[in-house]
Amino acid sequence: MLNQNCKACRYFNDIGQLGQCRRYPTYQNRHHTEWCGEFSPSVVAVENLPVPEAGAFSEPPKKRGRPPKEAK
Repeated sequence: MLNQNCKACRYFNDIGQLGQCRRYPTYQNRHHTEWCGEFSPSVVAVENLPVPEAGAFSEPPKKRGRPPKEAK
């Protein structure tokens, strides 16, 4: 069962000891274990991207560091 407390709510912004309930325009300081009755689960979208094969990148790796100075 999903914990229906502030920490798992989509309107909660966890910023340390206390967090902010952003359900209404006036943000309220709340502890992450509280429950207001307006719980809405946070949704996390996961996108499956293809993994590139070894050698799929055509550019050679860039040289590190500053380019050498040109003599005048």
